Amino acid sequence: MNVQRIVEELRRCPAWITFRADEHEFRAGITRLYSEIAASDNQTIRAAVQELFSEFGASSLDRFQTDAKAFALWRVLFAIPTEFVPDGKNYGSWGSPVKDGRVNLLWPYEIEAGRLVLVGTGGRYFGAPYDALAEFDELAARFGRRKATQ
Repeated sequence: MNVQRIVEELRRCPAWITFRADEHEFRAGITRLYSEIAASDNQTIRAAVQELFSEFGASSLDRFQTDAKAFALWRVLFAIPTEFVPDGKNYGSWGSPVKDGRVNLLWPYEIEAGRLVLVGTGGRYFGAPYDALAEFDELAARFGRRKATQ
């Protein structure tokens, strides 16, 4: 996909935080779209999300929902672990589970039978104002891209 197509698809795609846990088909549709977007290169995806962000004010509902879309999309793009010991960098969270001092960075996704499944539900946002593009850069550098089979 090119930049404009990704922008259009993300505009049309509802934010995962708007769906209940039992709305499996909608959640699966979001994951399918994010997987299609993931076939594009990092530069194209980042440029598309940056362009989409330029359409909204920093504190608008549309921006909040676009932040949530980016947060979930990054989990499809990058080989993010389920257990991670925080090292001081914090881009915020929509409720990532923490157990024994380890953060599940993959949340709102889980891996079930080798596939990503969107399981997280909307909730409150925690942390510093979300900087999706800084998180994109950090995740790309730290974890690299996810293999297409996951």
